[in-house]
Amino acid sequence: MLESALPPDAVMAVITLLEHNPRQAVEEASALASQPDIAPFWFDYTLGIALLAWERVLESRPYLMRASEAAAEDGLPQLWRIHCQRGVRIQESMAGQSTTTEAWEDLINQYSALGDNLEAARTAIYLARAWHSQRSGDVDTVVDRWIGVFDPRRHASDMGRLLRVQGASLVNKGNYAEASQIFDMALACFRQDGNLIEIARCYLEQAWLAIRREALTEAEALLDMAETIFEANDLPLQLTFVNLNRSILCHLRCHFAAALFYCQQARDQFHALQRIIDIGSCELELGAIYEQIGHWEAAQAHYTLALALFEVGAAPGRALMCYLNLASIAALGKDSMRAEHFLRLYEQFPASAKYVTYNAAAKRIRANILVEQGRFATAVRLLDEAAAIFVRNGDTTRAAECRLERVWLSLRHALPQNNPASLLSELARDLAEQPIHQWRAFYGLAHCCAAAGDFAGALNHYQTASELVFTMRRQLASEHLSSSLFNQAAEMYRAALHCAIDATRPLVILRLAEHQHALTLQRLLLVAPPTIDANPKMEEALNTIRQINHPTPGQLLPSRATLQEALDTYTDSIAQTRHRHFPPDIPVQNVNLADIQAGFAATHGDDWTLLYYVWLDETLLILMIDSQGIHHHCVTLDAGVKTALQLACDRTARKYTFRNGGMLTGVQAVPWEPLVTLGAFLLPMSLQPRLHEQHRLYIVPAGILHALPWAALRVLDNWLCDRAIVQIVPSISLLEFNYSIRETGNVFLGGCSKFDGRHPPLDKVESELSTLDRLYSPTHHVAVDPDCTLSVIHKALRQNIGYDVIHLATHANVRSSQAVVGSIAFADGELWLDEITRLSVNNAQVILSTCDGAIADVLPGEENLSLTWAWIIAGASGVLASLWPITDGRILPLIGDIHASIIAGQDLAAALTAAQRQHIKHGESPLDWGGFLFTSQHVGLRRTDRRHVSTPPIQRDWVMLADNRNIKHD
Repeated sequence: MLESALPPDAVMAVITLLEHNPRQAVEEASALASQPDIAPFWFDYTLGIALLAWERVLESRPYLMRASEAAAEDGLPQLWRIHCQRGVRIQESMAGQSTTTEAWEDLINQYSALGDNLEAARTAIYLARAWHSQRSGDVDTVVDRWIGVFDPRRHASDMGRLLRVQGASLVNKGNYAEASQIFDMALACFRQDGNLIEIARCYLEQAWLAIRREALTEAEALLDMAETIFEANDLPLQLTFVNLNRSILCHLRCHFAAALFYCQQARDQFHALQRIIDIGSCELELGAIYEQIGHWEAAQAHYTLALALFEVGAAPGRALMCYLNLASIAALGKDSMRAEHFLRLYEQFPASAKYVTYNAAAKRIRANILVEQGRFATAVRLLDEAAAIFVRNGDTTRAAECRLERVWLSLRHALPQNNPASLLSELARDLAEQPIHQWRAFYGLAHCCAAAGDFAGALNHYQTASELVFTMRRQLASEHLSSSLFNQAAEMYRAALHCAIDATRPLVILRLAEHQHALTLQRLLLVAPPTIDANPKMEEALNTIRQINHPTPGQLLPSRATLQEALDTYTDSIAQTRHRHFPPDIPVQNVNLADIQAGFAATHGDDWTLLYYVWLDETLLILMIDSQGIHHHCVTLDAGVKTALQLACDRTARKYTFRNGGMLTGVQAVPWEPLVTLGAFLLPMSLQPRLHEQHRLYIVPAGILHALPWAALRVLDNWLCDRAIVQIVPSISLLEFNYSIRETGNVFLGGCSKFDGRHPPLDKVESELSTLDRLYSPTHHVAVDPDCTLSVIHKALRQNIGYDVIHLATHANVRSSQAVVGSIAFADGELWLDEITRLSVNNAQVILSTCDGAIADVLPGEENLSLTWAWIIAGASGVLASLWPITDGRILPLIGDIHASIIAGQDLAAALTAAQRQHIKHGESPLDWGGFLFTSQHVGLRRTDRRHVSTPPIQRDWVMLADNRNIKHD
């Protein structure tokens, strides 16, 4: 039995500290253990509630549980037993466990039965919080019932807490003006008590109100003030809520990378606390980010997961926003039936009528459905009604979004609209903090200018719109997210290019094209992808993909739908892991023609040309840059060119095309006819006479042209590689001039011939590496199976050792539709494309003696998924790889020639060209040498401190190693 039913003075001293200094309260509560006059019950209870106040939720539970058990056994008064029960309930609630209305009401009734209305009212605050969190019950009834119990002079903080919950509930209902007044009253209560922590919690709620009203500058200031106080008091749960709100703030400002960072930070912390409802809120936010970007499949997946979590967390009211967002995704995807289904679920929810702004959002979604049905007048009415609701509630930004949709509805369908240009100018100002909508206002202004014949004005507005999309895309570290964002602006991009062509502005065409070209590559070269821990979801998805791509005999294969789900999960996992670090400021690199010309001139004099290709529907724009300036050509993609492209790029037509099959079978009258056609189509007539064997030809391809074997095009009865040294450039924004590479002194030669049944064996790999081994000095490393393992590769290529050349002879597995899971095979497993990007090869030149190493999946917006670009992200100064399957052993002469030229001091572009010319002289078909591409952003690679080495003569009898023609292809 306790000697006294009253708490000791030391315990009361701790309790008075809880609200103002919880960290000190925990320190003093911990010290009670050393005081012999403090009974174990008082120690456990005091330390438990102190830890709760300091938001050490999981640590508090054992103390509170022991105190609760002791209270019943030690004969304490009923009041303290109820206090202990309440402490346990609060802990469970803070740990994310669902505490029922009945549990809180039972505690309230117990306090009331003792005549302690003050403690009953304090407990009612937790009931109100539960109702607010679950979006169930009427918080106002709790306020009306209990607010009068608190004495404003003695219980100001208690009154403020109840008011704060009421204000938060009003925010969710869309009653913003009333909520603002309630928050001001709550803040006055906390200031009266000097309660800084509760003031910060009120700032956090006010920030959420500002976010809902899209007063983003105000929201940021409030979050900053709240965060300062929470950090000073080391309150992890409140800081997590700050992170979630910052995510929402950033995504509304279209700072998507930062939004993903903050949201994942919050989700990880909520996971640690097992707060199911808050995890659901993070999934809801991830869905909203993806929806705004335009990555709708991922958005739908996260909304669906959020819905499931809210059901598990017994928060059915939170499902309302999930229903609306799922309806929005369906409407955007033009699935009217599915959109209507989710709108009905929303409308059938008993409390949905209370949520004013949600109802406005529902009107906006229904308007989009009606547009697809051709019911424009009704759609306009609903958009006007939604805008009016938002205006009444002080949300001028969402009202502007509705007005923008209405203007575009009028422009697209010739509906009446008074002075749309003036309205669009106003909307462009109103949406200044939301470039995801602002660019559409400038696009509309360009449309109006063009319709009025003001093409100069239209072009200016198009460039502004393009720059806004560029600014949003360039922060993203995911090819799929960047491409999804581009898709939303693809129509604007095409219109802008047409306008620039009509105005004969080639430099504007170049800038527009470069604004939407290879932006993820540019981002990842400036900020390397972070290293990541094991991700169970990613590994599970990869296992499914492995089963499908490399099935074992008798294995039951997963369905195509399962494969697509695994690909989506893997892609989403990559997108999230690449945004786990806060995004730095990335400098803008505007296209400067004079700088480009000066860089090339310093390296090659006048003997260079850069060709930049841009697809525009059925037209190919060719921008030719040389020492004289920039010129553009528009060529139409006719049936003959389409056929030639298919024959040159389709793997099933490869042997036919590159062994002159058409001529040999009598189908074609001209030798190498498809390659002649493509040479004439892709190489401007003004360029062709200037070409000669030392001319440097830099090519920035687009779309299907990434799959073209450029060296094998025919120009003036020659192969292109006979008339120029060809180099592929990913983007002109990445160009680096007079780039120096080290001497070829440190070489890594890796190869695998046996793969434990995962791939066919490659009998000649050992011979290939042995031959190369003899070419180089002792300062190199050779790893041949079974030693060429993933751990060896990671150790060698992640520790920044500084290899000058990396040569890998093995299998590569790349499918153009699944390049995100492209891989290179090693003795004990696959090195995946995303893993390659996380290596550090320190400016090495990489040579892939593999099949399909240059195959790319080119997404809209010229985002390229390929092993080549992955190695460039990893730090390669250049990558040589093949578009085709290559023959094990037969490729060795070409590879040997390339390495011999490298040792002799040539850069890799020149070395490849020299090797190709050597094989042409020996009468070999382009099928043997034409599929190799050299890709690099560096111009004029110069070797520094090159040693004078004795280069072995090239042995032409190496071709005899090809007796066993195994193909490096799965």
